[in-house]
Amino acid sequence: MDIIDSWHSESSFPLNYAQTKDFDLLSATNALALQMLGVLLVTLAWAVSSAYFGFSTITTIAGPNPTTPTTPRTITTTPTTLFVMFELQIQDALNGDVIPGALVTLQSDVTGQIFQAETDSNGLFVVSGWPIHEKVKVTVEKDGYISVQDNIITINETQSDSARVISMAPAFEADGSKFMVLNWGPYPADLDTYVLQINKEKSQVDCVVYWANAGCKNVRLERDVANGKNGAESVTWQNEDEFDYAIIIKYYSGSEEYPLINTEAKLTIYGVDGFTSSVDIPQEEPSPQSRYWIVGCVNGSKGVSSFREINEIVAQDPLGDPELCSMI
Repeated sequence: MDIIDSWHSESSFPLNYAQTKDFDLLSATNALALQMLGVLLVTLAWAVSSAYFGFSTITTIAGPNPTTPTTPRTITTTPTTLFVMFELQIQDALNGDVIPGALVTLQSDVTGQIFQAETDSNGLFVVSGWPIHEKVKVTVEKDGYISVQDNIITINETQSDSARVISMAPAFEADGSKFMVLNWGPYPADLDTYVLQINKEKSQVDCVVYWANAGCKNVRLERDVANGKNGAESVTWQNEDEFDYAIIIKYYSGSEEYPLINTEAKLTIYGVDGFTSSVDIPQEEPSPQSRYWIVGCVNGSKGVSSFREINEIVAQDPLGDPELCSMI
């Protein structure tokens, strides 16, 4: 007697042909549902690992075989590397004129590869394709200018939209001179240079050099720009004097799209004795609304080698504080 016959004999509710067909269909449906659930769980696990780690690894294992051991087979996929055009323009920091014939050297921070060429008649140096998000070390040399050494730039999407400007300071012609250059990325962000001339004896700010007041005693704002792709802002000191100088960068436009820490600002100070100090904007700020970068201070009587780096972003306006350079 088979199972269905036994069920017929022992149950008070006979199992007819239609009920048997429904029972078989239900069992098949449940089995199919379990198989689909298993496939869904495996797919979900793969998708989560791919999103979290940036790559996906799928391991498949052969079915059971009593004579052949199971061997895992791994398939790995990695993200596609994107390339963008990288364009530099070399300019004179005093007047914004382009500098043709400048020798530009790029070195990859990842592979160590070196690319070298001179700028064209428009001061341009162009690489047709460079891996995105890779850092490069840039060196620029030209007779009559102070060399730019080991300038670090991160290649990003904006490099394909406009040239990144590097500004060169002219060679010094007088003793006691100092020169300051501010460059930032090719973004619609307006950074303004402020130099506070501090009277140490009276503990007060005697004068402020900025876009609306280009000159104080012995110090002058040579160039003001409203966008990083237009070149550099620059300040010169003609002689040594009795003042302390606080250097502050104000984020005039305060763009929400490009917070101050994302402007890639870099300030370099040059001295006639060959002293050079570069400061990159810090990558931490009190809040997205922070608009002041306190770069550091210079003692006017000791020359540019007295530069003391502060390198701090603050939210409150420090432009009237005479104690900024009290530690020099």
